[in-house]
Amino acid sequence: MRWRLSITWVFLALIIGAPRGQAVQKDGIEYPNFELTVSEEEREKIYTIISTMGEYNVFSLLTKSGELRRLGREVNHVPPLVFLGVAFDDPYLAECMGYIRNNPFKWAGFIDGLSSNITRDRDNGKLYQDLPGFADYLHSDYDQLYRHAQKGDWSKFVNCLIK
Repeated sequence: MRWRLSITWVFLALIIGAPRGQAVQKDGIEYPNFELTVSEEEREKIYTIISTMGEYNVFSLLTKSGELRRLGREVNHVPPLVFLGVAFDDPYLAECMGYIRNNPFKWAGFIDGLSSNITRDRDNGKLYQDLPGFADYLHSDYDQLYRHAQKGDWSKFVNCLIK
């Protein structure tokens, strides 16, 4: 019975997003692995924000702007790398991010909404602490992400994640 219970927990952990790897080594320093620590409700709100921005044209988004702002405020406490992790861990949302990038109006709004939180995390060191694990988690180029983070070029930072 105990064995069956532990398999159930492992299965549930895989479904809800257990960490993918072990600690990450970068420049001789061991960084913790990156985890998508969000509730299902937060994940759904992020999904709605990204999918709505990706699916709808600019004029339709104007009618949804109030809802998107409300959802944005409700997930504003989610660390920016976790928000991006949710967006790029899901194949459909990653595709939506490509659509957002291809529209200058949508892209500017997305980057503007992200920039203050990600700049805050960079300035207090949290971003650099999480960046090696984040890059490993999403199979992205750490050096490029780091270089854009140092410059505060969040548009290029996020663009590195779009495949």
